[in-house]
Amino acid sequence: MSIKTLLVDDHRTFLEQTIRLLDKEHNIDVVGSAVNGKEAMERVLELKPDIVVMDISMPEMNGIDVTKELRKRMPAIKVLCLTVHAERHFVTAMLKAGAIGYVLKDCPFEELTRAISIVHSGKKYVCRQVAHYVKNAN
Repeated sequence: MSIKTLLVDDHRTFLEQTIRLLDKEHNIDVVGSAVNGKEAMERVLELKPDIVVMDISMPEMNGIDVTKELRKRMPAIKVLCLTVHAERHFVTAMLKAGAIGYVLKDCPFEELTRAISIVHSGKKYVCRQVAHYVKNAN
């Protein structure tokens, strides 16, 4: 069974390259993409993916606000944050908003695919570079 995935990022080149790489994975099916927060909301409600891979900094609506709204409307939706932001306030805000995973964009591609699988299974995943923020929050 493939994981229906929606990618959300306002950097089109990064988005297109990530889609191309994920399309080669046998267990991941990229069902769509969005380039801003408003479009992300529309696409998720339309396509009903299993997981949304969400950036934080985007026009119209940031990834934190989109995640909050998605979790209100679709509590079962799984959000994995994929971002450049490694600062504590971003990590904690995104996880508090309802994301169950957090990965930095400079991670190896294999880590992203592993994170997608783990988050899809309902488990939390936080990359090692920011994991100490989560451990210290408990």
